[in-house]
Amino acid sequence: MENIKKLIVYRENTSNKIKMIAGYVYILSLIIILLSNTYPAFNKYLFFLVYDKFSSSGILYVFLNDFMKFSAYYMWIIPLLLYIYVLYYLWKIHESILYFVSIPFISFILSRILQRFFFDTRPYIEYHILPLIHVSADNGFPSDHALLVFSILFSSFYILKIELRERIKYATAVIYFFIFFSIIIPISRVYVGAHHWTDIFGSLLIVSLSYIIYISFAFFYHSK
Repeated sequence: MENIKKLIVYRENTSNKIKMIAGYVYILSLIIILLSNTYPAFNKYLFFLVYDKFSSSGILYVFLNDFMKFSAYYMWIIPLLLYIYVLYYLWKIHESILYFVSIPFISFILSRILQRFFFDTRPYIEYHILPLIHVSADNGFPSDHALLVFSILFSSFYILKIELRERIKYATAVIYFFIFFSIIIPISRVYVGAHHWTDIFGSLLIVSLSYIIYISFAFFYHSK
């Protein structure tokens, strides 16, 4: 009985810590978005810090350039497959999948709503540059690729760190994989000219807000 109480306290404390981190991420993302929208030159500066930086000649530059283009176009499939595997594992061991699917679902709904109120021209159109991969000319806000990997990371962290840390042998390694994808994929989307940083931080803002909303409602429900 005492071990169960300790586990419950541990879960609540960890959830609160992640919620606090999500709050800080939300505030940081909001500040960067406001600064970028207020000062377009700042937004442009941030974009060209990353865009096409590996276009020089040389084997290493060619490899990095190809890697970034691959990451921007195809790499989202890998974390999605890992996410589906963990989802299947949760279903197989009769664990609740509500938490695991709620954050991506809430994030998707919020992103579709915000898209109706905010429009960001794709940088390759705004700055008259050549995108390094095929990019549509629609609204760039928010980045769907970044939204996907961020929502997977937030939803997976709690499940793998707490609920399944004893049952999945490589749970920590999977978390690190998700962190890696959550860094590389958003950067690569800016690198190829598909998004401004405001689109990336917009996705991060949406996902962190989704996490806060879900955890707040979950604690309110369980406290009743």
